[in-house]
Amino acid sequence: MASNELVAVLHFFALCSCFFGMYYVHLNCSPVLCMVYTGCWFMTSGVANFAGFLSILFSFTDSDPNKARSHYALQYHYLFAWISCIVGYPAFVSSTWMAYYPSVAAHAYVALAVIPLIAWLQRQGDLIIFTTQFVTMFSILSHMYISILSENHWCFAGACVMLLNLILVSTPTRYAVLGFSAREAFLISSTVTSYLLAQGVEQMSVKHKESEDVWFFAILMELGTQLFTMKEEDEGDLD
Repeated sequence: MASNELVAVLHFFALCSCFFGMYYVHLNCSPVLCMVYTGCWFMTSGVANFAGFLSILFSFTDSDPNKARSHYALQYHYLFAWISCIVGYPAFVSSTWMAYYPSVAAHAYVALAVIPLIAWLQRQGDLIIFTTQFVTMFSILSHMYISILSENHWCFAGACVMLLNLILVSTPTRYAVLGFSAREAFLISSTVTSYLLAQGVEQMSVKHKESEDVWFFAILMELGTQLFTMKEEDEGDLD
């Protein structure tokens, strides 16, 4: 396991990567819904890393290291790291689909996040693990597919690293990878993921602006069709 000083540095770089991603979302995403979906990964991951950074600061001031490990800030770090995988990443996948192939079905990945959340509320450990792996893996495979179709190489690389994130978040923290615990390895891989996804946002930006027009005109056409149908029904009733 790495020292607390090194973990604090990892948290700092992870936070910088999340801020970098949010800045790219602010610059490149104009539709509000796409902005929320795209920024969800960076927000949840940022909160997780901020909580982890606080837990390290508390460990420096706590005379008993065992209390520091069980500090509430560290619990929030684990919670939001998990939420970033089951909510933040599927939301980013929905945003990618909305950019290149806008349809109502693109929101399905966000809806899937409800499944592990329900398992978490019911405190069913095995079901939490299974639903987390299912939702995240399904999102990863779909993200790889849409990234290949759209030739967005940054998003494809981010999806590949996200596969490593899923393995690490499912691994108990007592296990080590190349001298790093599963938590510390997840910090490194999530930082790389945030950087890659932020680069992918820039490629998606033009498509997001086009999809905003597509959705706007689609809504107008749907409303016009409904009004025309209602008018014909009223005329038929009068006859």
